Amino acid sequence: MNVELIANTPNPEEVIEQCGRTCYKSPEKDAETRAKFIAGIIHAGHTSVIEHATATFRITGVSRSLTHQLVRHRLFSFSQQSQRYVKETEPNYITPTSIQEDLAEGSDKKLDPTTRAAHKIYDDCMQNCWRTYQILIELGIKKEDARFVLPNAACTEICVSGNFREWYNFLNLRLDVHAQWEIRQLAWMILDKLMAIAPNVFCGLQKKFMSEANDNALMQRIVKLVNDTSRKVYTEKELDLISKNIKDNTPHDIKEVVLPKHATTLELALDPYTPIDEFNR
Repeated sequence: MNVELIANTPNPEEVIEQCGRTCYKSPEKDAETRAKFIAGIIHAGHTSVIEHATATFRITGVSRSLTHQLVRHRLFSFSQQSQRYVKETEPNYITPTSIQEDLAEGSDKKLDPTTRAAHKIYDDCMQNCWRTYQILIELGIKKEDARFVLPNAACTEICVSGNFREWYNFLNLRLDVHAQWEIRQLAWMILDKLMAIAPNVFCGLQKKFMSEANDNALMQRIVKLVNDTSRKVYTEKELDLISKNIKDNTPHDIKEVVLPKHATTLELALDPYTPIDEFNR
């Protein structure tokens, strides 16, 4: 996946401040005051002001499954690679992380047999789709009809333009932990680009969702710790962490977690918790 910012409003925060202050007949001041002003109007829900700034992105290396979700944000403007006019000459598709077979070089991780089987089934299916597509083309079937056999996994590229209010809404929905993994990854990459040009507009989203991502990562560590039957001892700090978080912050997808009966307060080092860096940004 690649995200390129190809156009945006020059000095977007200055534009937003000027438009916002027009509403209140308040004078423009310095950059520090601008940051507080923008934070204030967003906190107050006066987000129509940030519509005066826009950004356009070119997104490549994503699946049509992702773009089917993306185009539901109807206030954006879209230009997408056409399967009607562009011939799909080679198999080019996205494999979900849950069934990927690829491992980092030098990894000694052993893949679950089910994962290996799923990867083979998936890959065979993709190859068959493109083989069928090519046969139809060779039989004289038009690209606009042959494309019917291509999957949602097919790679595509798309240009998306929108004002900051719509980008803010998109990010608020798609950075959520319940969003589908691929579009959530896209949302993080877009947020990084927008933070570079308008940090005072989007910093609240970054703070909100980085905190949630870190909380979720911490919970996963706790659950792994609790369910590790090989563990014989726990530190007092570990036991406090487990009991507090399992009680107060259990994610919706964790039905039940039981503290092991063998847990004690004997010392055992716990790997230091590192804040999540979910997409190697």
